[in-house]
Amino acid sequence: MSQLLSLRHYHHEQIAHSHEHAQLVFGLTGRLDFEVAGHCCQVSSLSLAVVPPETHHACASALGSRCLVLDVPQDDWLQQRLGHHLDASRRLLETPGRHHKGRE
Repeated sequence: MSQLLSLRHYHHEQIAHSHEHAQLVFGLTGRLDFEVAGHCCQVSSLSLAVVPPETHHACASALGSRCLVLDVPQDDWLQQRLGHHLDASRRLLETPGRHHKGRE
């Protein structure tokens, strides 16, 4: 993992894979159809998808979307930066699927 934070553009081509690290996908524009561990959701503005480590996920965006993606390094990185907040953050990173802030 060379870069922790990146702006990504998604299109109609489906991407499917898994990786060792957790990932947070924040919706900026458009709508991203997302599947994490067999659970389908849509990521749009003011929402995010959580991809736990080692979890199969797939996504595509029929009309295109932009997302801010945080590739979260392993626990030692989190411990150094979050200290006593590590347990709450770990619980979030182990909960696959969409999380939403604001109105639907």
